[in-house]
Amino acid sequence: MKEGICRLTMQWCKYFGNFRNEELEAEVLNFLRPHPKLENLTISYYGGLEFPSWLGILSYVNMVHLRLHACCRAKALASLGQLSSLKEFYIESLYTIRIVGSEFYGTKSPFPSLMTLEFKNMPSWEDWSHCFNNEEVRVLFTCLKHMVIRDCPMLIGRLPSQLSSLKKLEINSCPQLNFRGCNEGVLKSLVNLTSLIALVIQDVVELTYLNYGFISSLVKLENLEMKSCKNLMYLWQERDVIRNLACLKSLDVKSEIASISTERGVNRLDRRGVFKTRVASQNGYVGVIDIIKYPRLGVESLAEIPVDRLQSLKEIEITDCENLRSLPQGLHTLSHLTSLCLRGCSVLELECFPPLPPSIKTFWLEDCPKIKSLPNQLHRLMSLEDLQIRDCESITRFPDGGLPPQLQRLRVIRCKNMKQLVREWLTPLTSLCIDGSAGGVGEEEDLLLPLPPSLLQFLWIKGCGILEERCRKGTGCYWPLIREIPQVALGDDPIKSIT
Repeated sequence: MKEGICRLTMQWCKYFGNFRNEELEAEVLNFLRPHPKLENLTISYYGGLEFPSWLGILSYVNMVHLRLHACCRAKALASLGQLSSLKEFYIESLYTIRIVGSEFYGTKSPFPSLMTLEFKNMPSWEDWSHCFNNEEVRVLFTCLKHMVIRDCPMLIGRLPSQLSSLKKLEINSCPQLNFRGCNEGVLKSLVNLTSLIALVIQDVVELTYLNYGFISSLVKLENLEMKSCKNLMYLWQERDVIRNLACLKSLDVKSEIASISTERGVNRLDRRGVFKTRVASQNGYVGVIDIIKYPRLGVESLAEIPVDRLQSLKEIEITDCENLRSLPQGLHTLSHLTSLCLRGCSVLELECFPPLPPSIKTFWLEDCPKIKSLPNQLHRLMSLEDLQIRDCESITRFPDGGLPPQLQRLRVIRCKNMKQLVREWLTPLTSLCIDGSAGGVGEEEDLLLPLPPSLLQFLWIKGCGILEERCRKGTGCYWPLIREIPQVALGDDPIKSIT
């Protein structure tokens, strides 16, 4: 083939019906041997049973990128491990490959420069063999930094164990991978991931938890993502394992599961729960946790969460925990906490809401009908900017001392027993929602509107017939008071502004 070509794509027609000639296609590809200076090669929709012998020979010392795509009849890979300069290798939609092994490596020390390796959509791939000439060897991927295994539903065997340089590992839609037990299967081999920064595991049915030996090697892990692992019971076995995850910044676990917890016996969730956690870390401490969307949740207590180890915690969000009866203790000690959101905690009963730290900026309570009060020292939360109370029927008024002076956004919605007059809500707000479904709101004696238009940027009035009428554009007696506010909404649509 012509000398001087550095980048080459060989692509067959995608649709041949039943007229493909496997021998002819193999002969054509063998004839189209590129020049040894080739650096980047893609082969797509090739229909031969074998790849040509030239593909893996040592003479291609300049090849750094190789992609094999939709070669759906090829039954084996060439000896590609001998490509000494190869840095990126993508294998996708090779439907008839069953075993990847010695023919793939070609040598006991394959892929000396490989940094990215991806296997995708390999429906017949069953085994990744680590034998060379019938002898099991520890294949070293000394430079490999990113490995992806996705949509390989029949893959059962182990992954390579010597991945000391690996920074990102993604395992997605490989339901047969054997993760059972502490001392067998995939996790047994993956014990030397000391450079790993990101780990993504998705749709691995056999995964029930991450064993201690595996977790303890992840000393540099920053991002852990686990999704749709339906038999996931808990994340790790020991409470103290979090100390090994000193660099962890993001933890995202989403799954339709039988039950789940961060450790044995703690925070157990019932079927069809979705557990999502984001964690940010500073100086070795966890920094952000979200617990989101637990339909029919079985969690009853979060009191055992060791918040003393989470001193950089910034955000907590707990949603749809229908059986939750207690919150973590010591919330007021979390000096970096800026946001607390509770939604759909229908049996969480709090006579006195626990104190919050001065750092809190956002505080939302939604659909928590048994919470009877806000924190007593609410007016001393000098950083609080955003307060929302929605569908909290047991809250009747703000605590003594009123609202904090720095509050900017206030929404009280469908709190039918709220008796405090609107004029007592007002601080130098930038955003205010007045909802007539809050008890007493909008009654005749409460229809004074001493608003500071120079500060208020958004006003939403709903369910207050008399007040809405008085605010009508051009005709209402309150119109001169509100016409300078950039956005004023009347009725159910907060987007439709009359100003």
